Amino acid sequence: METKLKALGDIDQEILSLCSVEEIPQKIEELERYVEKIIMCQKRINDISQQNDGTTQEMINPLARLMQALPVSVPQQPMNQVKAKLPKLILPKFHGDVTTWTGFWESYKSAVHDNENISKIDKFNYLKSLLEGAASRAIQGLTLSSSNYDSAVEILEQQFGRPQQIISAHMEEILKYNPAQVIDHLASLSV
Repeated sequence: METKLKALGDIDQEILSLCSVEEIPQKIEELERYVEKIIMCQKRINDISQQNDGTTQEMINPLARLMQALPVSVPQQPMNQVKAKLPKLILPKFHGDVTTWTGFWESYKSAVHDNENISKIDKFNYLKSLLEGAASRAIQGLTLSSSNYDSAVEILEQQFGRPQQIISAHMEEILKYNPAQVIDHLASLSV
């Protein structure tokens, strides 16, 4: 079983290296499901060993060592904790509207930028796939490489993420409204 699990880990690494950026989260999720099944089997063996004289503990230790040696980093969690299945996260596209930068960046930052398990080249790929219009044009001169990822982020933050620029853009949006419409809208909310 150990040999087959090790082979599975090696094959999964090869699969991940051949996948497109869009397929990687799905492949990692599949691997997590296999590892989850193994952990559940390990838990059952552990439960049985506690009921018996502990002789099955010898079977668990090699499996635990193998799980730690898997080449793909899989988040470890306590076996008695239930893992919530969240819906697939779809990040918003950013077109270059300064008023939507903060929401876009916070979503992207949480899902991709701060994720240490994603390489810079993959982060750059994700970022480029989410940019359109003026935002895409802002970094179009940068080649897709891990060394250019930080430059792309810096360019986008300078062009769309300066606090004063964001405040001014929001003020312009507010000034576009007719004051009478705003008053009527506020009055309808208080009823």
